[in-house]
Amino acid sequence: MPGYKQTQVGVIPQDWAELGFRSLFLEPSRNGVYKTAEFRGRGTRIVNMGEIFGFEFISDQDMSRVELTTRELSSNSLKDGDLLFGRRSVVPAGAGKCSLVVAPLEPLTFESSIIRVRLNKAEAHPLFYYYFFASPAGRSVMSSIVSGTNIKGIRASELRELILPFPTKLDQEAIARALSDADSLIESLGQLIGKKRHLKQGAMQ
Repeated sequence: MPGYKQTQVGVIPQDWAELGFRSLFLEPSRNGVYKTAEFRGRGTRIVNMGEIFGFEFISDQDMSRVELTTRELSSNSLKDGDLLFGRRSVVPAGAGKCSLVVAPLEPLTFESSIIRVRLNKAEAHPLFYYYFFASPAGRSVMSSIVSGTNIKGIRASELRELILPFPTKLDQEAIARALSDADSLIESLGQLIGKKRHLKQGAMQ
């Protein structure tokens, strides 16, 4: 169509660029911590693959805890806007699955089966790139680096080399805002449907 172009990541607007994911990083990507059972059950909340599967947005949900040294927590902490990618999974859909960290109120870390990507927010809007990786186009791009037979996985070295669309920052923010509004509407409709279902069940009883 006029105003669009064919690229490695599909058809995108003519004024969008495409570039390597690594060029958007604020710092190098990082794999999470590995701790044996003796360090579990106390300390800092830790994001496991269960949270990656269970939540699109990770914030203050109940989760496991792990004891870390001050140095370990400093290098393996999570901040608002961090993207988390499933590094390996027995379920194919888990390899490269992306979740977004949203304003955690207490210290938070992540385990070794997860890759943390911290974007340069001056250039890249984390919510936009979360939605990109959740989209069919993003899953298609991610599938190009998934490997393995019994256990599927991705490598951080290949993740950072992915070619992604790069809209202007204003476009990123506008798209993220529109999709976030749509999510909120879907959630409110789901709650309304649930309420009406309970009312119907009550009336039938």
